[in-house]
Amino acid sequence: MNERLPDSPFGNDAPKDGAASLRAWLGFLLKFGISAALIGFLLVKVDVEAVAHQLAGIAPWAIAVAFVLALAQAVICTERWRAVLNAIDAPLGFVVVFVIFVIGAFFSQVLPSSVGGDAVRMYKAYRAGLTVAAAVHGIVLERVATICGLAIVVAVGLPWFVSRVEPDVAAWMEPLVVLFGIGAIVGPVVLILLERLPASLKRWRLVGWAARLGTDARLLFARPRHAAWALAWSIAGHVNLSIVVCVLSIGLGIDVDLIDCIVLVPLILLITVLPVSIAGWGVREVSMVTAFGFVGVSEESALALSVGFGLLGALAALPGGLLWLRSDRSTKSPRRA
Repeated sequence: MNERLPDSPFGNDAPKDGAASLRAWLGFLLKFGISAALIGFLLVKVDVEAVAHQLAGIAPWAIAVAFVLALAQAVICTERWRAVLNAIDAPLGFVVVFVIFVIGAFFSQVLPSSVGGDAVRMYKAYRAGLTVAAAVHGIVLERVATICGLAIVVAVGLPWFVSRVEPDVAAWMEPLVVLFGIGAIVGPVVLILLERLPASLKRWRLVGWAARLGTDARLLFARPRHAAWALAWSIAGHVNLSIVVCVLSIGLGIDVDLIDCIVLVPLILLITVLPVSIAGWGVREVSMVTAFGFVGVSEESALALSVGFGLLGALAALPGGLLWLRSDRSTKSPRRA
């Protein structure tokens, strides 16, 4: 796999394609429209003045603690990514991975979706010396490990959670325990099996890439030590973000406990990652209002919690913008795949 990534994902030296630019603008406008429509829908339903009043009254200590935990999230995610890179024999130092992750987190906030932040991370990892394959596979497999960690957290927490909600809600949530448990096992197995695709099909570029991804998936998930580290950091990340939301909820005077947050927050974030809105805005708010409504949180309080969480994430991501501006843009000689 010898093709090169472009010298800069935002550079002016790239050839201009009018059709591609038009599609990009249309995609941005569509995502902006979805975010605006969802936020507008909520603003019509809720008492905006009550939301603003609740946000203005948040306890300062809660902001401080939540901000520290949000910064710690970057360290957790750095170690999760490093666990994946070490498993596929593409190691990078902690400082390098940390800087790249923080830059990617910044672009996840300013680009139309969090997927854009992943693209920046691939580009910067390549510039740091990884091959194209290692840069791409590292991000894809990290995402898979993150989702598997989410499945484990939700499957473990749901039995306690369903005992706290109405019977009709519990009736359709209980099967999720089985589904998430199965998903945490089936997902990695399917990826590993890609390595065994028929040789006759591997001459096709996409199939060949899938087979190579399967090889790296085996290196990660079929070796217990590497799989355990990646999943442990994934679980830690989900729990940490759940604690952030729990701290903010206490600061806002919302009556929820940590188990509620551990079950609901990962599901909300999974939905937010879908590239259908501007940095998750709108999608996160509707998801938060719906999910926390199951445990008796009012729409106004849930919206205040979601907006507070979103603003906190944007604030915590700002250092990534400064690191991007200061980063060395000289290209290293990448290793060949």
